[in-house]
Amino acid sequence: DLFRYRDMENEDVLQVLMDVTSAYNKFNADDKRSLLEVLGQQIKEWEEDIRKPSPNKKILAKIQGDIRKKIPTGYAPGEEAKMFHPRRGQWKDVAQHEVEHCDAFLYPTEEAVDKAEEKGILSRYYCNSGKCGYSRKVVATQFISHSFSVAQLQWIFNGCLTPDRIKLEDATILDVGSRLGCVLYYGALFTNTKKLVGIELNQYFCQLARDQIGAHKEKMADKCSVVCGDIFSEEGLALVAESDVVVMNNVFEFFLDTSSGQEEYFQKIVSAMKDGAYLVTNPGLDESINEDLEPSTVGLEEVELDEPEDDGDPNVDVKSLEEIHMYKRDSSLYK
Repeated sequence: DLFRYRDMENEDVLQVLMDVTSAYNKFNADDKRSLLEVLGQQIKEWEEDIRKPSPNKKILAKIQGDIRKKIPTGYAPGEEAKMFHPRRGQWKDVAQHEVEHCDAFLYPTEEAVDKAEEKGILSRYYCNSGKCGYSRKVVATQFISHSFSVAQLQWIFNGCLTPDRIKLEDATILDVGSRLGCVLYYGALFTNTKKLVGIELNQYFCQLARDQIGAHKEKMADKCSVVCGDIFSEEGLALVAESDVVVMNNVFEFFLDTSSGQEEYFQKIVSAMKDGAYLVTNPGLDESINEDLEPSTVGLEEVELDEPEDDGDPNVDVKSLEEIHMYKRDSSLYK
């Protein structure tokens, strides 16, 4: 009875299933048993083939490994001392010593985090007592990542930038504060995005990403580039104006002093965007800019996204996917 498969989205798969079922029903009992035995073995081989990492997954894994060796913490030299602890959003009531940077691109699984903890790179707990050597007053550290995880990248390109919204083969994506370059790598390896540009103020990160693009130039050189500069400069805002998608991950919370007018800086970016362009942020504007900010007041319309599905993968934090928001530029909304 194939009626239960009527809602299957892929019609080609449904047709194959119907053809196999039709052929199966023509056999006698002995032939059916023989066919099932052969198919059982074949299915095992197909499953093993599916589990094998694709060449592009191997490239991404190599990039992750190479960067981990160079900067295990995910910080550029001297970067941590220049950061600001947020005074608003989800981190405003969390003390600075309670926050640990765990780069989700470099440490995408619980196993990877465990290994980093064993090596002393990360710590899941901190001592909140003055006598840490003997105290049992240990508190869980709250992890923050300044990079997208692979799961988040997959959600951005497949769950947010869907074909009904944008043709990636004609699109330019700008990653503001590109850091390690993960948006560029993922977009080049797993999508047909025409052009991926990162703009980054930190020269160390710029060279790091350029080195990786150069090391995998057959996959990335024609698509990816990194501009070392300030997004608020004339060059930076010109890049915004040329882009069909602007991506921002934790750009304001930890990297811009809240006393220096975050909303004004953010408005500069939005004002430079062309109508119809998309802004993808993590977290949403109410967390990163102002909890009372209405997107329409800055010329943006929030795009309603589907809820990400929880498939039970322990390495995918569904909540982290839900924190990603998307907005569409509409200058007519700005008053």
